[in-house]
Amino acid sequence: MIIRVHAGASTCQASIEPPAPRAGIVRLDGVGLPDMETQITAFALGEWTWADLEAFAVQPVFGENTRPIETIATVGLKPGAAGTAYGEGSAGPFGVACVTGTFEAPVIRLAGPFELGP
Repeated sequence: MIIRVHAGASTCQASIEPPAPRAGIVRLDGVGLPDMETQITAFALGEWTWADLEAFAVQPVFGENTRPIETIATVGLKPGAAGTAYGEGSAGPFGVACVTGTFEAPVIRLAGPFELGP
């Protein structure tokens, strides 16, 4: 499966090929913002619901009660750069996050949810 992601100033756009992907090897292709570093991560939802993730992205608070996510693949991009990373995804729901800013003040934009079939 291939996930193509374009991080925009106010969006995180992802397209999936094929349209009904199956679990297995994942290729993450990302294009970042022209004026800042961007991290793009494909992840399995795990214990999160999509609504929980959307709320967290609006006001991210990290702490001991923050539930983990299962990272499928991550690519860190310099300003205006493109990159590719590979990983493995299990069957179930997944999403993509485009992250800019700092650890203390991250800006998180989401794309999804998507589904990996068995």
